Amino acid sequence: FFNMSEHDFHAVKQFLTVAFGATGHEVPLSDLAAFVTEECADHVGTTCKSDGETSDPYAFTTFLPVAFSKNRPFCSAIRAFLLSKATPAFAAALE
Repeated sequence: FFNMSEHDFHAVKQFLTVAFGATGHEVPLSDLAAFVTEECADHVGTTCKSDGETSDPYAFTTFLPVAFSKNRPFCSAIRAFLLSKATPAFAAALE
């Protein structure tokens, strides 16, 4: 396990592309990957790597602190993505 770093940007972006689908549901994945690997890296997040700190991760985990990210375009796009996947009743309750 290693701390997240800017070196992990491309791998994190690829993971996000898979997670959000090919279209990314309008989520600006580059902005999100940069936020995760650069701004959040000092506070939260870890990568799993098999060949040392400079190798590409095969997994990562992080947390998006809403207080720091709520005004960023990716935050509203993630919200829209999650609401699109929720049942209509659940989505209505959240809005």
